Amino acid sequence: VVVDSLVVERAREDESASSGALQSLCWTCQSAGGLASAYFSGSLLETMSPQQVFAITAALPLAVALIALQLDEKRVPRLAATSSPLGEFVRLTSSQGALLWQTLRQRQVWLPTLFVFLWHATPSCGDAFFYFLTEDLLIGPEFL
Repeated sequence: VVVDSLVVERAREDESASSGALQSLCWTCQSAGGLASAYFSGSLLETMSPQQVFAITAALPLAVALIALQLDEKRVPRLAATSSPLGEFVRLTSSQGALLWQTLRQRQVWLPTLFVFLWHATPSCGDAFFYFLTEDLLIGPEFL
């Protein structure tokens, strides 16, 4: 999320056509890192304990979180307060809730959402197949 927000910020500042290339580069690096992590975590489980593998895979996101604390953010000037902060919060929350409800009532939004919900709510053979691969075929974590 931090990297995506920084890319969006840079894309807004840069009016050239290279902003799309920056987003593509970031997504490519993120995908390559995810694939490398998935591949090597199975191999590392053969030589290390699960706690050590977890510590290694958690180190980079922790580094990103620590670096994000060092980012210099520009303050957004507050508008003149005409009401209490709580009243402003309630007003903004209710208007955003009304917009969200208006969006969710549209058929082209709730129909795919219902489909995805029903698809994931129905039983699948994933757990049984995983058990078959690991217990009956004795396939180790380096192949999964």
